[in-house]
Amino acid sequence: MTPRNEMEVVVMFSQQAQAAGFEIVSVQAGFPDAIVRRGKEEYKVEFEYKSSNFWVHRHNPVMCDLIICWINDDEYQILPIIELSNPDWPKTPIVPPPHQGRLVGYWKARALAAEVELKEAVGKAEAEATQFDEMTSKLIEKILPFIELSEIARRLKREGFRLRLERRSSQEESDPANVEFMDELIKEASVNKVENSN
Repeated sequence: MTPRNEMEVVVMFSQQAQAAGFEIVSVQAGFPDAIVRRGKEEYKVEFEYKSSNFWVHRHNPVMCDLIICWINDDEYQILPIIELSNPDWPKTPIVPPPHQGRLVGYWKARALAAEVELKEAVGKAEAEATQFDEMTSKLIEKILPFIELSEIARRLKREGFRLRLERRSSQEESDPANVEFMDELIKEASVNKVENSN
C-alpha cells in the first residue's frame, strides 16, 4: 500500500511498527497523535502525510518528539523525522532536541512561514492590481468613443444655441418696430438730459 493521506500513514506504521522494534503505547484524536516506545524510550508522535504539514497545521514542537510521515519535505528539520517511504526507516536515529532548541526552531519556522505568506499575499495583491488595471483600460477603450461623441454633441448643441441667439438678435435689429422703439428711447433720453441741465 502506498499512503495517500495521514490516516493511511498511521495504518502503514501500525502494520510495520512491531517488526521495526516499535510499540504503540497510546493513540488519541488530539495533538500529538500517539505515544510510541522503542526500547526503553517513549516518544510523542505526530503523523503527517508530508512532514511539512506539521508546520502548516501550526503544531508546537515542544509538545512532540517525533514526526512520522510518508514524504519528508520539511526544510526546518527541528524534530527527528521517520520517512516511511525510505526502506531503511527502522534505522532512523531518534534524538529529540532540547526544550530550548525546539522553541527557537519553532519561532524561526513561524517567522519564515509568515514571510512566505506575506510574499504570497503581496504577489497576489500585485496580480489583482495588474488585472484591475487591465480591466480598467479595456473599459476605458470601450466607453471612450461614447464619451467623445457625447462631448461633440454638447459642443454642437452649444453652437446651435449660439447661432439661434445671433439669428434672433439679427432679426430683432432689422425689425422696423424695434428700430422705431429704440429711436423713441434715444429721443426721450436726450430730452431728459436737456431738462436736467436747465
